[in-house]
Amino acid sequence: MKLSNRLQIIASYVPQGTRLADIGTDHAHIPAYLSSKVDYIIASDKNAGPLENARRNTQNLSNVDIRLGDGLSSIYLTDNIQTIIIAGMGGHVIQEILKNGMEVVQNSQKLILSPHTAQDEVTEFIKNIGFKLVSKHQIEDSGKYYTIIVADNIKFYKGEKKMYTVKDVMEKLEYLAPVNIAESWDNVGVLVGADDEPVTKIMCALDINDAIIDEAIDEKVDCIITHHPFIFSAFKKIDYNTPLGRGIRKLIMNKISLIAMHTNFDSAFGGINDIICKRLNITGTKVLNNFGCTEQKYGLGRFGMTTAITLDELIANVKVCFDINHLRLIGTTDEPIKTISVCSGRELMRRRWRKKRKLESQLG
Repeated sequence: MKLSNRLQIIASYVPQGTRLADIGTDHAHIPAYLSSKVDYIIASDKNAGPLENARRNTQNLSNVDIRLGDGLSSIYLTDNIQTIIIAGMGGHVIQEILKNGMEVVQNSQKLILSPHTAQDEVTEFIKNIGFKLVSKHQIEDSGKYYTIIVADNIKFYKGEKKMYTVKDVMEKLEYLAPVNIAESWDNVGVLVGADDEPVTKIMCALDINDAIIDEAIDEKVDCIITHHPFIFSAFKKIDYNTPLGRGIRKLIMNKISLIAMHTNFDSAFGGINDIICKRLNITGTKVLNNFGCTEQKYGLGRFGMTTAITLDELIANVKVCFDINHLRLIGTTDEPIKTISVCSGRELMRRRWRKKRKLESQLG
């Protein structure tokens, strides 16, 4: 992919191996150009037309994720974006995008901006939200002049590097998925360890077993984060001959902390259900059933709209999106599918089943 002089200079400021969001990507020229240099790219635009060209330009690039959204609205904290590019817009528009996506902005490390207007206002704005100006200069491209502003997030670069602890890890995780939105029967948070235990290397896993713990020991990991809780039900003794007892012993002896993020991560905004919807291009999503959560954006399920597709097309799409060969199908339909609901885990289905059984018993 050959870039214009302006886009090539913008791309040159992107760090090697970063996780990048290109906002207002248009035809995704920068993502296509940088795909071999960076770890992961979200190419986002609010207009569906240009995104079709973006998809064609990046169709063979596995680390480029094309998303439809206004500004930073399509970016979640769980995307862990480190570098943000916003170019080719007015300065006031760029400021609004940054304001509306402040959570994502303040968790990023670098901003690369190219406002057509109000360049000084944009510079002052990013300074006021905690970014240090690295570079601001004009470049010429095809007879026109453009300003490029590069800034680094101060909190990632000031002073000595702070020792990271289990408490710091939990604060980050709580920000993504508060433990108080987990189901009442669940067991989430720190299961093994203490707040002041140091953390230098983290491993993530769906479940924990002997093989996972042994790998963590070999890799000198000092914190494991799992989705399913290793310690779930109450127990009265720790028997080293059982998988649970043996695992707890290994974790403690090797000073490895253990954290679980289960139904709170299922229910969280930007959590597993939202990730599933994003993978399947389900738009306009709402919480399917929030079961008493205080904020409507939290809940165990989601439902939303999709372009009309057949059941066979949906099945094929699910297989591709989640890289699976088989899935279980209950029921069938010849009607086009326009709305889809999703629910990770089984709790929502359990509740509906219990409600159905209770109703049946009342009806006799």
